[in-house]
Amino acid sequence: MHKYSIQLKIPIWQRIILILFGLFLFLVSLEVGLRLGGFVLSSLQEYRNTQSIRQKGSYRIMCLGESTTVSPGQEYCWPSQLENILNQRNLGMKFSVINKGRGATNTSGILEELESNLNEYKPHMVIAMMGVNDDGPHMPQETICTKKTSPLLKSLKLYKLSRLLWLHIVTKAKEINIYKPQEIKRSAKPLSAPPVNKAEKHRTEETILTENNRPLKNLENAEQKSNGYIELARANRRNGKYPQAEETFKQALELNPRNDKAYVGLGELYRQIFQGEASTGAQAEEWLKKAEETFKQALELNPRNDNAYSGLGMVFCLQNKFLQAIESFKKAVELNPKNDDAYWRMGIMYQFNLKEYAQAEEVFKMMAPKNPERYIKLGELSIFERQGRIEELIKEIKELNLNDIQLDEILAVLYSEKKEYKIAEEYYEKVNALRLKYYNPVTVENYLKLKKILDKRGIKLVCVQYPMRSVEPLKKISEGQEGIIFVDNEKLFKKAVKKEGYKEYFTDMFGSDFGHCTAKGNRLLAENIANAILEYFR
Repeated sequence: MHKYSIQLKIPIWQRIILILFGLFLFLVSLEVGLRLGGFVLSSLQEYRNTQSIRQKGSYRIMCLGESTTVSPGQEYCWPSQLENILNQRNLGMKFSVINKGRGATNTSGILEELESNLNEYKPHMVIAMMGVNDDGPHMPQETICTKKTSPLLKSLKLYKLSRLLWLHIVTKAKEINIYKPQEIKRSAKPLSAPPVNKAEKHRTEETILTENNRPLKNLENAEQKSNGYIELARANRRNGKYPQAEETFKQALELNPRNDKAYVGLGELYRQIFQGEASTGAQAEEWLKKAEETFKQALELNPRNDNAYSGLGMVFCLQNKFLQAIESFKKAVELNPKNDDAYWRMGIMYQFNLKEYAQAEEVFKMMAPKNPERYIKLGELSIFERQGRIEELIKEIKELNLNDIQLDEILAVLYSEKKEYKIAEEYYEKVNALRLKYYNPVTVENYLKLKKILDKRGIKLVCVQYPMRSVEPLKKISEGQEGIIFVDNEKLFKKAVKKEGYKEYFTDMFGSDFGHCTAKGNRLLAENIANAILEYFR
């Protein structure tokens, strides 16, 4: 008996339909799974939060950010005022606000410390006001998310997941110079924010190459190895790894006790710890004392080290020894006329601490031909405003012909101070349009990472926009993310500044269109954040 096998020949078009149908079922199943997982996670989040409040009787809020979150000290910073405001509203629970802001950091630095902070403080809510210190170019929006996407597609969990993965790929490609999109230039970084090179983040003895192009770990020459350790220590300092930085600077000094550059780096580290950690009392004095002694040790080894004089000047400034600070800065520029940082800090000293505006203007103009980006912030407004010369400053800024979003930000503030609000608003609108079109991919990715980490732990996220700036870009980069509380500080602060003046709410213009808040500015910020939180509890 013969066995026959019958093979059914399926037409190619039917095979394609079956494959597409199978793919469709897979995507539908995946979408349903993601939505179900999201629903369960959200339900667990609310349940855990409620149970935690009932058991412990308090609601913990952790604040993340840079120097704008820390300053102007623990008593008047907005997290401290936020705690007072929330507890005065008598909601039947006690609010505890933890301030984890740190000066001179960025979103990558904040994310690096996030898990340990969450483990230590176990907050129910996290408030983030961050991103201004992120270094690097701003990419067109279409490289981060599709420009014209239907609302239905945007609502899909699969779309949100693919968008996050694409953003991660773009960011990594940019880091290794594979992808080079159109960029918008951001010229001057805030004075308080040292640049962070993300390529340095994981530098080790194996990856650092010294001047002879050999790995640091393979060097036998003590002097060369000492310099290599300085480079490694600087990378640690830039990324907020202060204990590792201190240890590595000391290793450099063990190899070469006469390395004045290592002493300068160590002094800058101690000063940065003081400013970044918002130390108080005896602890603060100890950090400044260490910094002063270390800079002086560098000058004993090399009296011609202009960076040591500049660093010592900053320490004197923080100790309110303003005349000594000026002398140190003068010595720095005398030794090195190209030391723009010493010029800048000396100008700030004359302006804000000594109120000697003519000298401040003279110092700023000395650096203008070499550093026009900083010159556009000449006088941080008050030099010219006090002398009734805002029109002159506007003219000088426009003559620089800088095509930069920061230029428009500053002009918006200047015209507002001149009470020419229509022109000011035109510049604000121009800036807002650019911010909606261009994004820093590092900032976007870190905001999305923050949300993902908090979601896993069932922690509520509050995204706060900086004063004077529109919240729409924040909403745009968080598009599709559910359960975020957004706080818009644009209209509120513009109205307040229009009524009482810029200096009533800000101490400087480090962000071009906003700055570090005064106690009054932080109060306004805290009240607005409190209102958003209270609305969530209603």
